Amino acid sequence: MSQIIIKKPYIEKKDNTSYLHSKFLINHEEKDIFFSVDSRYEKYLVDDRADSFIVSILTYAMKNNLDIVSEAPISKELLYSIVNYFIPMTSSNMEKFNKIKIIANPTNKKIISEGAVCTGFTGGVDSMYTLMTHLNRHEKNFNLTHLLVFNNGALEKNGNEKTLKELVERLKSGIAKECNLEVLGINTNIQEIVDEHFLSVVTIRHIACVLSMQKLFGIFLNSATYPFRNFSFDQDNMGYYELMVVNLLRTECTITYSTGGEKARIEKIKSFENFPLAHKYLRPCIHNSNNCNICGKCVRTMVAIYALGELDKYSKVFDVDYFYKNIDWYIGYTIAHSKNEHYRESLIMMLKKGIPISDKAKKIGKTLIAAQKIADKNKKILKNKILH
Repeated sequence: MSQIIIKKPYIEKKDNTSYLHSKFLINHEEKDIFFSVDSRYEKYLVDDRADSFIVSILTYAMKNNLDIVSEAPISKELLYSIVNYFIPMTSSNMEKFNKIKIIANPTNKKIISEGAVCTGFTGGVDSMYTLMTHLNRHEKNFNLTHLLVFNNGALEKNGNEKTLKELVERLKSGIAKECNLEVLGINTNIQEIVDEHFLSVVTIRHIACVLSMQKLFGIFLNSATYPFRNFSFDQDNMGYYELMVVNLLRTECTITYSTGGEKARIEKIKSFENFPLAHKYLRPCIHNSNNCNICGKCVRTMVAIYALGELDKYSKVFDVDYFYKNIDWYIGYTIAHSKNEHYRESLIMMLKKGIPISDKAKKIGKTLIAAQKIADKNKKILKNKILH
């Protein structure tokens, strides 16, 4: 079987940025994969083992039937979990995943970690819920210390390195300052090297970034996208089986927990009722800046808050007047996308609370559904023409 060979990691500093590098041989072609952070955090980069690199390449290797050979060791617990559980469970439940071998020496060498507690933070509903529930816990070891911003395929915008810096600075001067939390941006070029659909690898990409900094982080709180009750092996969306992923991709030093899966998204939003920081900083927008009010994530969030009767509280982050002026379009858009549970739950809440849906909104919904069907049909015709 063909192999991916991972060379020993090393650290390199350029200007104010420190890089954790490893050379990869993929089908005999050399690639350089890195994780990078502000140089103030260089001392926390882990270069004595290949944990972060093996995790980052794992799904790509399985989908392409490539064994992984590492010249650097891997944490013993991580290797055990990947070989005995992750690979068998994913390969036996999803057709895109093949059973491969991991050839690497396990290490018991202890990493001295500061034991910090981190979460990836975008300002969206899921990460805001993790923040809210991990600020003042009586289990002090689980209180957040750091907010992370990842450029690992997560940023939906061009010029991602610049966007990463902007997001870090925005958090530092905003919600992180109010909560007395540190903010750290972690950059990696993994998406450029192995171009995988981000939703299919979302959890594993975040964990890989955190494992590059095990000397700092003892706990990573990964915000669940879907309720635990929706668990399924969906090869196109890792969020559905992330509960398994986080339990298997841990080391003796760094443990990941899936947070928020006990609630549906609209239940998380309801829990923000008495959390003023959400009213001031909630930003689900795909454009990674101020909420645009019209992208899919903005629409479904605004409609959910409206269904809960709380929208006026969010006037600092959403254009509430614009919403009410165009309410039929917002509800119609939600109807058109109601196959998605994040939209559907708002309609269910409106029905439960007796909130009327106008005939105009219903008509807009039907029109948008019809337009989408035509677009899908034309897309299919165009694809067939290109292929044939």
